Amino acid sequence: MILGSSFNMLVVPYLLLYLHAEFGFRGAILVTGGVCLNQIPASMVFHPVKWHSKKPHHCATVQERDCKTDHLRAVLEAFISNLSLLKFTRVVVISLPFAVYFTGVVFTSSYIPFVMQSTGYTLEDSAYCLTIMGIFHIMATLIHPCLSFAFRGSHFPIMAVGYGSLPVALVGFIHGTNIHVKAASMAFFGMSMSFVGVSIGPVIAETFDASMVLRVLSINGIFDTTAFLIIGPLTGSSLTF
Repeated sequence: MILGSSFNMLVVPYLLLYLHAEFGFRGAILVTGGVCLNQIPASMVFHPVKWHSKKPHHCATVQERDCKTDHLRAVLEAFISNLSLLKFTRVVVISLPFAVYFTGVVFTSSYIPFVMQSTGYTLEDSAYCLTIMGIFHIMATLIHPCLSFAFRGSHFPIMAVGYGSLPVALVGFIHGTNIHVKAASMAFFGMSMSFVGVSIGPVIAETFDASMVLRVLSINGIFDTTAFLIIGPLTGSSLTF
């Protein structure tokens, strides 16, 4: 996670493949957990131990302690204020499709190895498809600024292409008759993911204002969570390739 989603798409499939073959399922889980724990010392590179070792300041009076709740109050007030954005149609129009996109991408990517194996493909085949998806995700992310310049700085067309390409790529993957067709579909899928994911922030800034990006993204988080809880169980019971 520290190195980014594109790097994970390239490395994690082969890492999990090796761990599963070498140590079995339980051993792979334990090793993966240990790798995740390494994020703690890795974070020290960016947050020095000396900074975290500062002597804490203890409040001496009740009045001082009460002041510490101002931070929590500010967060709650900001959250309540952000909820008022739900009355704006444009916020809902932006947040709802992105929530469905986010949930669909997460579950589709997670189920690919299991579903491919259930239809006769090997774990190496699924790792190959996910790797191709990661490579094209990186490529699309790198060329994204150039595409925005081609549209005079607008990110709306790029996001629209991404939304339109995702189902096309998924249909191609579902009906692909061999590993090469499925890999090509995953390459298209990875590019579409990048077009939508990278465009969401700039689209919010174009629609409203740069200062509104975080507020709208907080509302988008509510939509993401709701879609995750609703679509997740349905995806698990019905997604077949």
